[in-house]
Amino acid sequence: MKLTLLSSIYSLRNYSGQLFVAARCLNIEIWTTTLSPQIDGDKPVIIDFWATWCGPCKVIGPVFERFSDQAPFSDKLEFYKVDVDEQQQIASEVGIQAMPTFVAFHKGQAVKKVVGANPGALQNALKEISEL
Repeated sequence: MKLTLLSSIYSLRNYSGQLFVAARCLNIEIWTTTLSPQIDGDKPVIIDFWATWCGPCKVIGPVFERFSDQAPFSDKLEFYKVDVDEQQQIASEVGIQAMPTFVAFHKGQAVKKVVGANPGALQNALKEISEL
């Protein structure tokens, strides 16, 4: 699975357990030093902002994870998940007000936002941004 999770210790991990970056810190250092270059890059990035207590997040989460494995999305997009309770500063910086919210970035700009657990809307957004 090509999905990456930003965990409570600001570790960047994919779901196969491969560790990309791990650093205990009290700020958004990983966001600014690791994920920001990805967001600024040529390959679009889609981030699922979710919460453990959010029922709709639990429903759409597995759908998002399946999309991260499916062509053409798996080849054309980078997939990330951010727990808004554990990464409040990141969620605030991006302007997240409801969960789940999916935000797509391309070349440093937010280019698409999907609010809510709507698989069809998410799939349409992924199709749109995979063509950037």
